[in-house]
Formats: sequence, structure tokens, C-alpha cells
Amino acid sequence: MKKTVTSLVDFSMLPRAAVAIAGVLGILAALPGLSTGALAFSDQDLAKLLSSNKCADCDLSEADLGGADLANAVLHGSNLRGAKLVVANLDTADLTDCDLKGADLTDANLPNAVLRRANLEQAKMLRVKLTGAVLTEANLRKARLQSADLSGADLQRADLRKARLRRTLLPGANLDGANLSKSKLAWTVLAGSSLRQADFTQAKLEEADFRDADLRQADFQRASFLNARFHGANLEGAILKSARFEHFFFGKRSEQQTAPGFDTAVGIAADFSGADLRRTDGLTQAQLDESCGDSATSLPAGLSIEPCPSRE
Repeated sequence: MKKTVTSLVDFSMLPRAAVAIAGVLGILAALPGLSTGALAFSDQDLAKLLSSNKCADCDLSEADLGGADLANAVLHGSNLRGAKLVVANLDTADLTDCDLKGADLTDANLPNAVLRRANLEQAKMLRVKLTGAVLTEANLRKARLQSADLSGADLQRADLRKARLRRTLLPGANLDGANLSKSKLAWTVLAGSSLRQADFTQAKLEEADFRDADLRQADFQRASFLNARFHGANLEGAILKSARFEHFFFGKRSEQQTAPGFDTAVGIAADFSGADLRRTDGLTQAQLDESCGDSATSLPAGLSIEPCPSRE
């Protein structure tokens, strides 16, 4: 049985609500057939967090902290598996080495939070705000990041294998050495991001925006592209062997399906306007035949590309 304190404690009053925790725990213990020791998280650890906003190496697994104001909280090394942090405020919180596997962070606020080496595998992170957050070496395998905002976040060497990023914002983010193999990126914005040596093998990149991104030595083997944008991107040393450049045949989608800045009426696999492809590995004429560029596109000797149609 999962424990919850949201119905008994007004989190808007934190940390003053901590004074009532002893009474709350007494009520829980007094309920017929309910033993607090049998419930998921530690009563003592919860009380410590609410009273001091600090609880390192604590057991808060499956705790319901929805709507809690935990700005600047120190939680490094804590167990938050399956915790509910819906609409929680964790602005600038320290979650280094925390275990958040399967946690629900829908609409949570975590700008500038530190989640270095945090385990966020299979976490639900819909519309989460992680602008400027530090997620170096974090585990985000199979995480759901739809409509999340990670603008300017540090995701160096992060594990995003099989993660789902749809309408996700990552402009200016650092994903050097990140693993995005078999991930799904649809209408995801990575403009101006650093993705050096990032692994995109077998990733699905539908209308992904890589404009002005640094993709040096990125691995796109067996990745599939559909209307992806690479305006001005640096692809020096990028690996494109066996990458699938799929042509787009049907018409413009509804505004509800198309993110701002993406014109799906243009039937191309990738827009390489202004991109430097001279030192890519495995680029073929067949791939370029499904793409387009402009006079500023640089290609290896012997290859050519058609100009992109006007978007006016």
C-alpha cells in the first residue's frame, strides 16, 4: 500500500507544515490495519525532508509529493523510485545520484536542478521544465519526455536509449557523448545544441530540428530521417552509413500535428542548407537524392544535391 501525505498536509505551507508531521504519522499509525512500517517510504526520512528541506540518502520511494515546494532541496543519493512529483517545485534542487526510476514528474518544475548520475529510467516527464539543469551521465532510458523543456541543459554522456522525445525543447543543450540510440525524436528542437560524438544509431528523427547544431563525429548509422533540418549544422566526421532518408509524400498536416517552424508540406528527408557534409562518413548520392540543400551546402567530391523548395 502506498503512503500519501498530500491529503493531510498542505504543501503550500512548507516548511512550516513539518511541525504537524509527528501528528500526521501518529494518525497513520492509529488507523485500523495500517502499519506505517509496512508502507513504502520512511516516516523519519519524510519528516526530515519536510522540516529541513534536506534529506540525503533517504528512502522516499513511492512517496506522494505532488505539488510540494522543494526548491533548493538537498536530496542527493535518495531513493525516490516510483515517487509522485506531479507539479512539484524542485527549482535548483540537488538530486545527484538519486534513484527516480518510474517516478512521475509530470508538469514538475526543475530549472537549474542538479541530477548528475540520477536514475530516471522509465520516468514520466511530460511537460517537465529542466531548463539549465545538469543531467550529466543521467540514466533516461525509456523516459517519456513529451513537451519537456530542457533548453540549455547539460546532458553530456546521458543515456537516452529508447527515450521518447516529442515536441521536446533542447535548444542550446549539451549532449556531447549522449546515447540516443533507438530513441524517437519527433518535432524535437535541438537547434544550436552540441551533440559531438552523440549516438543516434537506429534513432527515428521525424522533423527534428538540428539547425546550427554541432554534430561532429555523431553516429547516425541506421537512423531514419523524415523532414529533418540541418541548416548550418557542423557534420564533420558524422557517420551516416546505412542511414535511411525517407521521402515525404503526403500533404500538410493540421496545425495540431505540426510544431511551429515545421512545414511538413515540403517533401524531403533532410534539409542540409548551409551544412558542411564534406567529411561525413558513408554519405551516398541516394541519401542526398531524398534531401535538399542550397548554395552554401558543402558536399564530398562527386556528390550533388537539389536545392530546397521555397518555403515562402
